[in-house]
Amino acid sequence: MRNILSILVLLISFLSADSEFGKVNALPIVEIDKDKNEAYIYANDLKRGESGLIIRWFDSSHASIVASVAVVDIEGEFAKIAFSIFDALEQEAFPTPLLHPKVGDVVLIRRFYDRALAIAPNQEIYQQITSAYEDISWVHPDLFMAFLISEGKNAPTKGDFRRFCDFYSVGLIYLVNMNSGELLDCQTFVSLQKDYITGRVKDKDTIKPFFSRAGTLENNWMDFITTDVKNYYLYYDKLIKGDDLEGKKGLFGAIVEYFN
Repeated sequence: MRNILSILVLLISFLSADSEFGKVNALPIVEIDKDKNEAYIYANDLKRGESGLIIRWFDSSHASIVASVAVVDIEGEFAKIAFSIFDALEQEAFPTPLLHPKVGDVVLIRRFYDRALAIAPNQEIYQQITSAYEDISWVHPDLFMAFLISEGKNAPTKGDFRRFCDFYSVGLIYLVNMNSGELLDCQTFVSLQKDYITGRVKDKDTIKPFFSRAGTLENNWMDFITTDVKNYYLYYDKLIKGDDLEGKKGLFGAIVEYFN
């Protein structure tokens, strides 16, 4: 048992370092309802909307990811979690493991919370955000812009954010809203924290759909990607509140049902 716990600690260190937004939690499932795809773990300091993985240990050196998971409620000393099939690493050439969560499996919450993507209306606001949270490793929005272009998208949806975060191992999104900045879990899109470190920018001074060096240097070439974002603040405010241009819940659909 001690060997398993030691390897678990190593796995946690590899998947996600602690950030100022909370320490990684590795907690066993104590109760499960397979019919509802729900389970219970100890609450510790968990928050509603935080996401992670369920891990199955087969022996002291072999483990597998069983499911994606999110905290949907806090009930006294326990946290209620919902889970769905983990498909972030799905490959057509390999079979999909048919594993189902069970009591004793380990739930790893806040993976990659030390890595974030900041969506800001201009470079000045972007630099204010990244300077305020020095312990976070910020993935540059240029990568997200390139991702959208490769997908043929002219505005990001929740599904786009989830796919990008899976691909680049990002746990959090920082979005500048109407009057505040909001830190969101990338999978559930639930707001975990608000701050007021940025001011609002006039519409004529915003870069749409968000600040990136591609948008700054080649505005004419980037015109095609800004057509769906007429107003930066209104677009992301609606996205946070539930609007999704694709009309889909994305890869985390079974869990996101709880937050609509």
